[in-house]
Amino acid sequence: MNKYEKSNKKVFFDGGAGVDIDQIRTLPEKPADFDEFWDRQFKRLDLVPVKADLVEIESPRPDTTRRWAVRIDCAGLRPVTGYLTVPKAVDEGKRFPARLETAGYGVSMQGPPSAARDNEIVLNINAHGMKLREFGATEADWKALKWEISSHGATYAFNAKQNEDPEVAYFNGMFLRVKRALQYLKTLEGWNGKDLIASGGSQGGMQTIWAAACGEGVTDAWADIPWGCDWFSDKARLEGKFPTNNWYVPWTESLGYYECAFLAKRIPANCRVTISRAGLGDYTCPPRGIAAFWNALESVWDENYAGVWHLGEGALPLKDSSNVSRDFTASDGTGIVNNGHIFVTYNDWHGTLFFMQ
Repeated sequence: MNKYEKSNKKVFFDGGAGVDIDQIRTLPEKPADFDEFWDRQFKRLDLVPVKADLVEIESPRPDTTRRWAVRIDCAGLRPVTGYLTVPKAVDEGKRFPARLETAGYGVSMQGPPSAARDNEIVLNINAHGMKLREFGATEADWKALKWEISSHGATYAFNAKQNEDPEVAYFNGMFLRVKRALQYLKTLEGWNGKDLIASGGSQGGMQTIWAAACGEGVTDAWADIPWGCDWFSDKARLEGKFPTNNWYVPWTESLGYYECAFLAKRIPANCRVTISRAGLGDYTCPPRGIAAFWNALESVWDENYAGVWHLGEGALPLKDSSNVSRDFTASDGTGIVNNGHIFVTYNDWHGTLFFMQ
């Protein structure tokens, strides 16, 4: 017997198969004034100058990097806040790619990242514009924020009544903070002026897609198990028609403005989009929605694409667009290139999803 059979724990498998996954689309049409809405939101941001306050703190790599806590003025109720790490070589005139890192769902007090890169400028932000300790935040401020951003008994972003108005929805300020963070990165003297990267997982993956779509010239977007893809199908999950958990935002028409599958059309073809992980057994960020987003990009699936999309124990073969079979393990991934976009399949322990033609 294996270790599971010898234990009293229940064992279950989250897995399945996908057929004709290149045909998966989100069901409703995007809001009729979709582009006009975002033009209005971005004009709000234009009214607020890009201005930042910085407090220098110790870097985990003090020989090669410097770090600051940062607060950036933004439209909406709260600023952008986070931590900026810059290679010291900038002082010698060297220039580097700039990266925006976004976080998963939660309201924990943000602290400085444990690592520091000396080959990129990195701005790591929280989703809420929370006050940081370096700017005087206390435990009381953090507790107050948790209550402030909840709505009618629902945690942030989940209240259907609040989400009926797209300018009142919690996602509005979160989106504007992503765009403002990118605008700030582009003002930094050490940026090389060409490489602008966004990366994050789950809620951070959703924000990464927003970053690619917001018009600030993101060149690489690495979205890991992105949330916010095909929210309309979440309605069916909440009605018990699909497998579900408690992570589905109740559908309102206004959520369409923040839907990643609709925003995919605003991502330029010269932005390399990478889905670095998608989980078949993931009922928080379901693979059906991620496929709907992927299929909405201004690209097409390579006709030679076949293989696994995430999740599987042990090495499994993958055929990429160059028609070369590869093996990959839990610590490795490989990708399909389509007109500049990349879909990376990944291995993990949950299950296996096979794509068949």
